[in-house]
Amino acid sequence: MIEYYLIFAISVSLSSLYLWFWPAMRSARGAGVVNAATQSPVIACVIYTLMTTLIAPLIVWPLISTQAGERYYTGLLKSLSEADTQ
Repeated sequence: MIEYYLIFAISVSLSSLYLWFWPAMRSARGAGVVNAATQSPVIACVIYTLMTTLIAPLIVWPLISTQAGERYYTGLLKSLSEADTQ
């Protein structure tokens, strides 16, 4: 039974990485934002994938609903577009 959940969680995680996180990351990097995520995008992608694997049931709704997906992407883009304050 746990195998099915792992397949579900990993597929949801990779789908959200492909649909939302990577385009938001590319947009932030294209805008010249300097923060921890844009400086090391591979590590940011791994962390995002692990976190969304853990909370996969919460990520399903934005995958299903277009409006929720747009709000999720907008929030993700907003958080990735914030520069580090040093």
